[in-house]
Amino acid sequence: MTHSIPDNRDLSCYHVTKHSWRGKYKRIFSIGTHGISTYEPSTLGLTNSWPWDQVVSLTLSKSSNPPDKSQQSIPNSSPVAEFTLTFRTKSKKNDSMRFSSEYRSEIITDALRFQASFYHQQPLGQPKLIQSSKIHWSSQRVSILLRIQSYCIDQIDAATNRCLCSYDYKDIEQLIPLVGEGDAAVRGFLIQDKQYSRLHAFVTPVASTLFQSIIDLAQTNIGVQIRLSKKPYTLNDYSQLRFGPNYSSDEHLTSFAEFLVYKHSSRHVDHVRRILCITETCLIERDPATYHICTLKPLTEIFGLVRHKDSLQEFTIEYIKNDPSKAKCRYTSTERDILLATLLDSVRSSGNNDCCVKTNRTDRGKRIAPFGHLVDDEVEIQHLKFLITPPSGKLSTPQDTNHPSTAQAGISFSEILKRFNANVPYSGLINAVTSEGLFAENKEKLIHSALNTLLDSDTTNNVADLDLLEDQFLAFRRLLASKAGFQAFTQLPKFRERIGTKIVRSLKLNDDQITYSALEVLNTLLQPMHLDYDLRQEQQNKSSILSSKKFLEGLLDIFLKHVKQNTGSLIISSFLDFLTYTLCPPFSETTDGQHFDVLLELVSSNGRIFFKLFQHSSFTIVKGAGSIMKAIIEEGSPDIAAHMQDLALSEGALPVHLLRALFTSSGDTRLLPLKYLSQQLLGLWSTGHPTTYGLLKRIFPLGLIAYLDSNEEPDKDFDESSHLGRDNLRLATEQHALTNKSNALSTSIINTANKIRNATQVKVLENHVQNTFQHWSLKLKQNNKFFASSDSSNGSGINVNNYSNDKQQPVVLRKPRQRIRTEKNWRLFYQRFAMDHARPTLIWNNKTRDELRETIENEIRNFNIDKDLGHGHLISWNHNEFEVSYQCLNDEIRIGSVYLRLLLEQGDLTANIDAASDAYNPAEFFNDLYHRFLLSQPINPKQSSMKSMCLQAMTIVYARHYETIGPFNDTRHIILMLDRTTDKCERDRLIMFISKLILNHRNVRDIIDCSGIKTFIQLMCLAHLHINRAQVPLASNVIESSTTMSRENEKEWYYGKQDKEKVGPYSFSEIKDLYKEGAFDVKTRFWAQGLDGWKTMDRIPQLKWTLLAGGQSIFNDSELAGAILDILISMCALYPSRDQVTGAIIRPFPKIKRLLNDPTCLPHLVQLLLTFDPSLVEKIVTLLNTLAQDNPLLPQFYMTGVFYFILMYTGSNILPIGHFLKYTHLAQAFRSDEQQQSSGEKKDIYFRSILGHLLPEAMICYLENHGPEKFAQMFLGEFDQPETIWSNEMRRLMIEKIAVHLADYSPRLMSNISAIYSYCTIPIIGYPQLDSELFCNTYYLRHLCDEQKFPEWPIREPIALLKDCLNMWKAELEKKGSDMSVDEAYQVLDLDAKKRSDSSDASATNGPPNESAIRKAYFRLANKYHPDKNPTGRDMFERVNKAYEFLCAASKIQQGPNEFNVYLLLKAQSILYRRYKTLLSEYKYAGYPMLIRILETEAKNDQLFSTGNTTKPTALLPIAIELLYYTLDCSELNCEELRRENGLEILTQVFQRCSSVITKSSKPDDFVVSVCQYSALCYSVAGHFEKSRDLFVDPEKLQCVLRELCHCLNYTHLKQLCSCLCKAAISLCEGDIRLRDLLHRHGLFVYACRGLFNYDYTLDESGIADPSNKQYVDNQLAYDYLQALASLIPNNPPAVMAAQTFLTPYIATQLGDRMVLKLLNSNQEQPYLVWDNSCRQELIDQLDATRDYLVKNEYKLNVEKFGNPSEFIYTAHKSELIIGEIFVRIYNLQPATVLKDPKRFCSDLIDFLGTSSQYINTLMAMQIQHEQEQKSGVSRSIQLSNQYEIVTSKL
Repeated sequence: MTHSIPDNRDLSCYHVTKHSWRGKYKRIFSIGTHGISTYEPSTLGLTNSWPWDQVVSLTLSKSSNPPDKSQQSIPNSSPVAEFTLTFRTKSKKNDSMRFSSEYRSEIITDALRFQASFYHQQPLGQPKLIQSSKIHWSSQRVSILLRIQSYCIDQIDAATNRCLCSYDYKDIEQLIPLVGEGDAAVRGFLIQDKQYSRLHAFVTPVASTLFQSIIDLAQTNIGVQIRLSKKPYTLNDYSQLRFGPNYSSDEHLTSFAEFLVYKHSSRHVDHVRRILCITETCLIERDPATYHICTLKPLTEIFGLVRHKDSLQEFTIEYIKNDPSKAKCRYTSTERDILLATLLDSVRSSGNNDCCVKTNRTDRGKRIAPFGHLVDDEVEIQHLKFLITPPSGKLSTPQDTNHPSTAQAGISFSEILKRFNANVPYSGLINAVTSEGLFAENKEKLIHSALNTLLDSDTTNNVADLDLLEDQFLAFRRLLASKAGFQAFTQLPKFRERIGTKIVRSLKLNDDQITYSALEVLNTLLQPMHLDYDLRQEQQNKSSILSSKKFLEGLLDIFLKHVKQNTGSLIISSFLDFLTYTLCPPFSETTDGQHFDVLLELVSSNGRIFFKLFQHSSFTIVKGAGSIMKAIIEEGSPDIAAHMQDLALSEGALPVHLLRALFTSSGDTRLLPLKYLSQQLLGLWSTGHPTTYGLLKRIFPLGLIAYLDSNEEPDKDFDESSHLGRDNLRLATEQHALTNKSNALSTSIINTANKIRNATQVKVLENHVQNTFQHWSLKLKQNNKFFASSDSSNGSGINVNNYSNDKQQPVVLRKPRQRIRTEKNWRLFYQRFAMDHARPTLIWNNKTRDELRETIENEIRNFNIDKDLGHGHLISWNHNEFEVSYQCLNDEIRIGSVYLRLLLEQGDLTANIDAASDAYNPAEFFNDLYHRFLLSQPINPKQSSMKSMCLQAMTIVYARHYETIGPFNDTRHIILMLDRTTDKCERDRLIMFISKLILNHRNVRDIIDCSGIKTFIQLMCLAHLHINRAQVPLASNVIESSTTMSRENEKEWYYGKQDKEKVGPYSFSEIKDLYKEGAFDVKTRFWAQGLDGWKTMDRIPQLKWTLLAGGQSIFNDSELAGAILDILISMCALYPSRDQVTGAIIRPFPKIKRLLNDPTCLPHLVQLLLTFDPSLVEKIVTLLNTLAQDNPLLPQFYMTGVFYFILMYTGSNILPIGHFLKYTHLAQAFRSDEQQQSSGEKKDIYFRSILGHLLPEAMICYLENHGPEKFAQMFLGEFDQPETIWSNEMRRLMIEKIAVHLADYSPRLMSNISAIYSYCTIPIIGYPQLDSELFCNTYYLRHLCDEQKFPEWPIREPIALLKDCLNMWKAELEKKGSDMSVDEAYQVLDLDAKKRSDSSDASATNGPPNESAIRKAYFRLANKYHPDKNPTGRDMFERVNKAYEFLCAASKIQQGPNEFNVYLLLKAQSILYRRYKTLLSEYKYAGYPMLIRILETEAKNDQLFSTGNTTKPTALLPIAIELLYYTLDCSELNCEELRRENGLEILTQVFQRCSSVITKSSKPDDFVVSVCQYSALCYSVAGHFEKSRDLFVDPEKLQCVLRELCHCLNYTHLKQLCSCLCKAAISLCEGDIRLRDLLHRHGLFVYACRGLFNYDYTLDESGIADPSNKQYVDNQLAYDYLQALASLIPNNPPAVMAAQTFLTPYIATQLGDRMVLKLLNSNQEQPYLVWDNSCRQELIDQLDATRDYLVKNEYKLNVEKFGNPSEFIYTAHKSELIIGEIFVRIYNLQPATVLKDPKRFCSDLIDFLGTSSQYINTLMAMQIQHEQEQKSGVSRSIQLSNQYEIVTSKL
């Protein structure tokens, strides 16, 4: 029998397999304080033990070294790893045992902690110590020592030599080099753990040498692989990733609950102060002084919470990774139970359901697996059996340290319970369902038996052993959490009564821990903790528990006792869970309705207690109380809900929660969840409770309350802290004072901690704080929904019907009664509350908030004082009289609920519309304002100001609510007031009010019917008096009639005090002076041009508003006119000119537009354009555009001068002007019927447009063709292009000319704003920039023809342009001088010539000598004879116009055609025919007579080749012949037409003249070269027609052209000319054999063949096609020569003979192929061709000689001799045998060559052999004879040799 180790205590146990020669056995491997022990798992009996001094080593087995389970993240997923235990036997020899376990690295690590106590033959070496510095997570650096152990790295305090902590190799994922910023040198290293990848930083100079040592030790001793990161980290990387990638974000670091604690640990000599922070996922320790993180533990790593019973403040937190050999750190806190309740709820909410609160620590020696791993199913079953049947073994370790005597007395039931609780998770048995298999254990039966055993051993009445009772409840909790245990409550006989009795007895013990444990068991029976559950069982359990009202009352009494005494936070929290499972949805759905109502009534009857819980320090308890309160109000009867709502008022809870909900800072994360809870409660208490809602109306302004009823969505990214800055300071001060009173925290700690919390944390907390209100069990089920769905039958995780019994009734769930639901928009209300508002309906700012807060705080303080003084009486809050009166708003003028000052300051209420904007009755408020307006008479300035304020407020309100208010019945009275008032401020306010009245259609009709339009027009004219407006650029160009004349100096005014008295005229400035002198009064009558009769001053707007009116105006004169224009535009928009449905024109014309058309309105409206105010001009033109649409009087618009005024505008906002001009310029009836008839066919746009005298024709065409948008862009820019030439200078000139024309009217308007312009036609404006331009169709031909500057300019209508060019060409040729002389023109204008000469220094023929005199004379006579004024003066009016136009343009009148214009017309036609050949091919060219006329003229011109003519770029002859070519190339009809007109003969005359002057020095761009080029091209086209070819054959006609063509080919440097000549030759040769013969006789073959040798085949093969490359041009020309040569040969025997002789027969047959050029310019040796440099040079020499011969012999070639084979043979061919065009020698060398005609070649060979056979026989005989007679003598031998050579030569 093995003896136990004395005083040994198991520290850690593992389930292993022992390997021996007898087999494998399961053992419990224990590592204790004094040695290693092994136990039999089934009996817990000791099997082996080895004290530490007998243990030699614990090493890895060599046979198996896989990674073990402890290194994996998923349990039971890796193979078993072996290790060997070596020990000393009694014989002092070494022996060993082999074990295997998933936890090998854990076992070896735990054992090696006692390595110093092992048996060592030699003293154990000291571990290596490294000087280092630790960089804490708080960035603090501490000097330490690193001890490199065989199993870990110890961190040693350098001062005390204490071990602070250890980093086990098994927990290290990798080592990371630590480098400096921008430095590759290793400064230290980082340790990254495996589970959470957290980092620990150490700085040491020897880091590089440690890496491999640590890796080797971990691999050799522990069997784990530690990686060395290839990527080094910097301190910045460490700072960002020190908490691991999963816990570094603000979401995990932002706390919602914080507690001040004192920490007791081995690291610290004395206890240290810490802030224990609970986040959503982590438990964080922070340093209060700096708020830096000291420790971070995920909530899922917490294993248990120990509530020490021997101290009221002490507790311990157990973690999964705790070292069992070291003491656990402890904490003390004055709020221990509150902290534990909050922490437990957070741990369970994070998904860790295995955590519980207990009074004793978990003994790791009793657990047979690490904390972080589940025990095996076998271990769990064995411990379940131990509860039923105690094990028979005897443990080595003491069972109870408090009772040593029982240590060796066998295994007690208490020990069994502790071991069961240590190995089975708190959330229940892992495998609680019977698995399949023959020998599988019946788990349900075992669980039921264990439950009965626990009840059988009930010692509840024995109060001596509370620890045993607690262990029993902990075991009950684990068993009942399983499915079988949950069902046992109703299925196991008498179990319900027995467990109930035990719970009731336990509750009577009055022990907090026992009570808490009992409630936890009770909660487990209410709500299943497993996922695979059925609702029926849950209903049955709840019905059983809730069936006893007495039991419920007892539980409630315990709860109430602790609430009243403010103790037992864990008990309160657990009981709130009990109520949550029974009353709160969704758990309450399984609660029986009757039981639900009973419990709800019990709870609601003690409702006052829940209001006390809202002040509890634990957020968990406050959250639970809030959930219960919500359930009571929502599901209780109306009486219960109303009772709770009444209690919220009577208990004074509403102001408390209102204060918390409104003024809790978002920066204080501890109070933020409570803030949200208060907000939810406020919503429940006020919903459906008129008293509470009425109280809120008395507390808050109506504008703020209106947000509660708003449907507006709240802002998602609202930052409340930025709006409550002042409240944050107050909160910090109060919290500081409170904390000083309770915890004595220093000011610096609080300030520092508050500063560290940043806005990011606040937002993170706000995003997640709503989830904290969800119960932890519901979160657990949601998080495990996937696993539940995979195991449940219906996919929902809930087995509704767990049994297959068909008779079983279906589950019926209780439907929640949500009688009260929060419908108010509280979230929006809270957001708007935190913001500042300065609105007409709401003034809300820091002052009002402070006043509200102070009032509520005072009320709460007074109520609490009253309760304290109540002496036990029940005190209720007097909420009926509570009201907040905001004293800071007493000075504000308020009408109804609207603050008048803000309404006027903000103006338009339509901006930022929300719920607060509607917090008043619009109709009532508007009527109140109008009533106040009528009552306010302008007796004093204050009353006048009030009247103006009321008008302004009426304007604002009506603009917002015109639909609600409806028509304004006193619109006519408002118009009358506008007409009669003399107060400028009132006038402007009335205009502003009217601008809003027109929003209602009915009001518009009233304005029209009461002559409001005329009143508006009169007021608008005041804009002419506004002299201080900003000057628009160029506006100073408005020229007046005299340089000495100033504004207001025109004498326009008359006045009379009596009837028929007429004094004047006076200027406006004189009238003002007279008024100041008292010369007249208000009753004096006045008259001026434009007024409809004599009127008093108050009826003339100009005098009324400049002399009589008072008050301070709001608008200046221009702004007033702009406001009225806006009104008129809006009114016109209500009355369109076309039907909105059918689009038909509306007649009669709308009344408002008829009124504006009236002569008393329209001229004044148009004349406002002369103000040149950009805003006014744009609005006027907009109104005119509306008015012009379908206007029957549109043709008469020009009489107002609108086109003059509108073009004088110098601003840039002219798009509306463009629209107006586009719509109207062709619709004006400015020409008489006689003018229309006398114009004949002159119906072009320039003639029909009213703008013809003002704008260039191109601009008018551009407006018509491209629309107003493009016209506006063109009008404002600088353009010099084919379609438009326009610039700012031209615009300036136009404005000056119009200003001169209006010079007599403009000054009058400044003096009399009612003056009406009398229309007079303006002479055509001439632009110097267009003097050299020719405009045709829609293009300036000079630019259109400039193809370098404007290449491929688009031409929209080519045919129309061609037609216009021909007509203009014809007109240009027929142009004659003017039929009017200068003297006749002056005579028509009644001007004296002598007087003219005296008044001007200019000559009579150079334009008008005195423009001013001519203009005045023209104005006088034009007005006198205008047809509208003088019907009989039409003829004289036209003569006056003609004379004026002649004198204005006399310098531009030209006698005869303009050669430059003719050039442009020819060039334009040439471009048209070149670019639109296909389009124009259908039409015959009609300009040949004029074109031939030019050719005839030039052909007979003696100065044709003069220097001035040949160097002129606009010479007519080249462009005429170019046009001729393109017309001929376009259509066959044109060629025939030219032939019939004898045009070819005339062309030939020109060609002969020009070709004769070409020399070797001529350049490609010379005059004559260009003529010859296009002449040749013309011949190339003519050659396609037979009748034209006949002319070239006829010696009397055009045969001379052939010789000239060949003559021009001599000038090879003119490559373009040669190309054109080749094209002509090709065209002539291809159509007529006669021409081929003639051209050959003139030497075409010679020139064409000579041109073949400037070819470079390498350029073609390279693929480069660049026309700028000279060689490329040569190649193209060589190909043209080749084509000409190919066209010359067909059916031309002399040419064929020459080709075969000079080019060989092989090439002669392939002349059309471009490859011939390569053959001729390269060396070839093939059966068909032998061609080398000598052949090429011989041919070139021959051709050059022949070319010289042709020049000398008038280009006559001897065709019989030229090319005769007998006359020419190549040297390289003389020694070659050529048979059938094949070089026999070459063929013998290249026999693989494919022959074109092998049959023919064989036939030629046979013929040759037959013909030459006699020579062969003779040769053979002579050879024999020669051999025989060699001896006869030399002379005979020589003779025979000569004969031999003769024969062979013939062969």
